[in-house]
Amino acid sequence: MGDGRMGVSEYAMPFVVGCVFMPVLIVFVWMLEKIPPPGPADKAQRMERLPMSAPERRALLMRFWPGIALLVVIYILVTILREVRDSFMADMWRASGEAFQPGVFAGTESLISLIILVMIAAMSWLQHNFRAFLVTQWIMLAGFVVTLAGAMLFSAGQLGMYAWMLLAGLGLYMVYIPFNSLLFDRFIAAFRFTGNVGFLIYIADSFGYLGSVGVMLAKSVFRLELNWLDFYTGLVKIAGITGIAGTVLAMLWFRRKYRESVAGLQQPDQ
Repeated sequence: MGDGRMGVSEYAMPFVVGCVFMPVLIVFVWMLEKIPPPGPADKAQRMERLPMSAPERRALLMRFWPGIALLVVIYILVTILREVRDSFMADMWRASGEAFQPGVFAGTESLISLIILVMIAAMSWLQHNFRAFLVTQWIMLAGFVVTLAGAMLFSAGQLGMYAWMLLAGLGLYMVYIPFNSLLFDRFIAAFRFTGNVGFLIYIADSFGYLGSVGVMLAKSVFRLELNWLDFYTGLVKIAGITGIAGTVLAMLWFRRKYRESVAGLQQPDQ
């Protein structure tokens, strides 16, 4: 009981977690079914969300490809970090030499989830779509700064393992979660095109998981014997620096593109 397992073996744990999660899933799926369809005000604020044809998807990529490419690179980085952290956190903890308790995962992940939930919920107060789009990228930028700072402090011996894993997870999900909830939704609304987030999320996910699988395959094919803690700390530093640069460039590019779009709408008809 003292190790946080509550009498559940590691083999039964996935089943028990699923049983706990299932009633909550059913309740929230039922609540989603009760959400009314978007009205005229919703469509005016966030645009009508319709499936995009192949020519529309090509036109979207041609118009926004530099910004989308930067966002995809960012997503590849955080997907790799998430997969390595989630899969090998126990190995990293043991490699650190600090005492490992299985219940520590519940402590770090619950706190991270609460912070991210409050942060994402607060974004609903922003009505101006492009401003919300930029604020979302500021949150992502802050996430990369948090992970990079945590890696540097941990390498310098200024952070313990618990604080390092907490900061790494918090910064990581500050970047990862907006991709699946806010970023593309506000992107569509800000640039006023009819479409939906499915196509954009598919692009990000396909490249993101390709990068993650590539890391795992490289380990298996080349039979790499890694110290996962050192590997992950170094990976966070590289991803942090690259992610900060990529996010800043994306923000600048989309700001310029938005100004061009607004200027074009304000021009009188010829």
